[in-house]
Amino acid sequence: MSKIRLGIVGAGKIAHDHAAAIEKNADCELCAVADVVAERASEFAKNGAECFTDYKEMCEKVQLDAVILNLPHFLHCEVSKYFLDKGVNVLCEKPMANSVAECDEMIEAEKK
Repeated sequence: MSKIRLGIVGAGKIAHDHAAAIEKNADCELCAVADVVAERASEFAKNGAECFTDYKEMCEKVQLDAVILNLPHFLHCEVSKYFLDKGVNVLCEKPMANSVAECDEMIEAEKK
């Protein structure tokens, strides 16, 4: 069985906890990290992750099974819908979105 290929969008403090959990799981591999601050993303390169400042470029260049979104909540809907449209599973930090309407949009994108 091949490993689950994961990406992280948003390389703030909690991203390090997610990366540590991924590293401990033999079934998973951290393949890519995106953050608008290049230095934050590049901290993950030492573990073999490709680094990006644009999550869309990350999605285009790296084959991912899933992404973990560590973003400000107002970005969850837009970024989730982007990855879901590309066939990439999404895990959002809580809260899922800023409104029920945004949550509904995300759920509909997942159904597609």
